[in-house]
Amino acid sequence: MRRRFVSLICGYYGMGNLGDELLLAAVLKELESVGVDRDRVAVLSGDTEGTSSFHGVTAFDRWSLTEVWRACRSSHNCLFGGGGLFQDVTSLRSVLYYGGVVAISRAAGCAPWLFGNSLGPFRSSLGRRISSFALMACSVVALRDDHSMAEAARMGIPAKRCPDPVMSLNVPQGRGNSLLVNLRPWNGDLEFRAAGAIADYAERKGLPVVGVAMCGQDRDLLERLDKDGVLPVSDVVEPKGADDPVWGSGFASIGMRLHFCLLSSLAGLPGTAVPYDPKVVDFGRSVGYPLWDGVGPFPDTVVPNRAWIDRCRKGVSETFRDSWQEVFRG
Repeated sequence: MRRRFVSLICGYYGMGNLGDELLLAAVLKELESVGVDRDRVAVLSGDTEGTSSFHGVTAFDRWSLTEVWRACRSSHNCLFGGGGLFQDVTSLRSVLYYGGVVAISRAAGCAPWLFGNSLGPFRSSLGRRISSFALMACSVVALRDDHSMAEAARMGIPAKRCPDPVMSLNVPQGRGNSLLVNLRPWNGDLEFRAAGAIADYAERKGLPVVGVAMCGQDRDLLERLDKDGVLPVSDVVEPKGADDPVWGSGFASIGMRLHFCLLSSLAGLPGTAVPYDPKVVDFGRSVGYPLWDGVGPFPDTVVPNRAWIDRCRKGVSETFRDSWQEVFRG
């Protein structure tokens, strides 16, 4: 049958999280580099109108089984384009959903594959089993961190290492005087302890704090911390993309979310990471950011490893091209 789309992209898109929207932008950039125009790309989204207008692609409703089936039947391959999709720490629903899309895509003759994903962590044997079955059905599994590679090895799944796709995007260089801070709701403890320690650090260094919210939940948390006097901020900003001017206003950064730390490093900002997840630990260690262990004062921020960043930026495209060729050979 003739299929309208070359690739269907599946991820946590259209859900109001900047990190996931950046992943989509980066994957679309890589598809264009191998000759796939945006009119030949479909995306499963929670906001079909917003995704279509912002990214210039055809979007299908991720929550409609009929729409998911139609999108898979219309596409040659289904690309799970980055992010922590196969994990059950936030909820078992994540692995059930993405495992279900793998099964649907296979049934529709639409080859599933992964690029730039994390794997795990898992709380349950069921979540691990569902993820294992799903990844075994994929023609390519390219993972973005050491923890995920180790998890794939334990599952017996052949996987290749790739940088996070967002590493390929361009970010304004930080030349300002603000301490950029990102905190996310997590366990009701880590984020609040971090806020108090950051407030002490900013006062000690004489730096004004700008809160950087990667989604609405981050904004709510940062505004509450400011209102309660736990972490005074001069402003809370929700960046619109990798090219947002907030990165240029930074002097240094402290953050929890992976893509906040990643964008800060691309902006050349000295940083410290507050890891809540293995992927943040792996990124912090790789880029050279100190990791705050949740106790005591914050360590001084450290300039990111530019040579490592440059290798990653080059590696995104190289690994994507190799993976793309492998998908079509299969």
